[in-house]
Amino acid sequence: MTAYNTLSPNDCDTIKRFFEGSGKEDCDHCFAALMRWSFRHPIQWKVLEDTLFIRTITEDEIWYLMPMGRMDIKSVLDLISEESKEEGKPFLIYGIDREEERMLEELFPDTLILEEDRDGEDYIYLSSDLSELPGKRYQKKRNHCSRFEKDFPDYTFEKLDRSNIPRARAFELEWNSIYSSPDDIDLNCERDGILLLLDNFEKLGLFGGLIRAGGRVVAITIAEQLSPEMVDIVVEKAHHDVDSAYAVINRDFARNCLTGYKFINREDDVGDEGLRTAKLRYHPVELRKKYVARAR
Repeated sequence: MTAYNTLSPNDCDTIKRFFEGSGKEDCDHCFAALMRWSFRHPIQWKVLEDTLFIRTITEDEIWYLMPMGRMDIKSVLDLISEESKEEGKPFLIYGIDREEERMLEELFPDTLILEEDRDGEDYIYLSSDLSELPGKRYQKKRNHCSRFEKDFPDYTFEKLDRSNIPRARAFELEWNSIYSSPDDIDLNCERDGILLLLDNFEKLGLFGGLIRAGGRVVAITIAEQLSPEMVDIVVEKAHHDVDSAYAVINRDFARNCLTGYKFINREDDVGDEGLRTAKLRYHPVELRKKYVARAR
């Protein structure tokens, strides 16, 4: 059986070829998002019969991103089932869209359990909404930005490039030292993933921005294009002690860098109630449904 590779920045072009061919515009099919979390959940991939398989082996399960390519779906399921037995762990397939869910339900009613994945739904926004914050429903967001502008009248927004990426790296290290601890596995792995993105910024075709206020960098953001109409916000961080910094980096990045895109994908909420509330307050135009499948 074809061996798996460990995901690295050098795999970007190969993986993106399949992602772009899938026509999907979600965070599961964003290469930078995969790299960001690759330290927390080591990611493996291989290409077999011009079909891409991506998986993560956890303590309890094997998570497979819905394979994409030319292999027929029965062969795909047979291979996943065989690998699952070899590893001695049940499998879970994620990143399944509505059309794929219907197909799997029809073809494998007796072998697969399909469930809606609310925690994995992507929040999709109009770029114009996030850049302009129009109307009454965005009044509180405009107030937050106005407060920041009053507190820091000389603040600046900068696009990320070679000249200021070292400052973005320093910000991430500082942020982690303040808000994390040595035994916080999630935040420390996230730190390593963000540093990896910054170290391979041009190679991965990323773009982003930072905010300087009060003599220091107070917020950064990193994004990847998913399609000519959609961009994915992979990283957005701000110092918690700087009031409204999150609102300003959100608005200014959309205003200065994303006007050429119709939609902005701000990824899922992973079931975190605080994150869910924050994302809903920006009034998404769509919650992109996803499904997961397990063996019966």
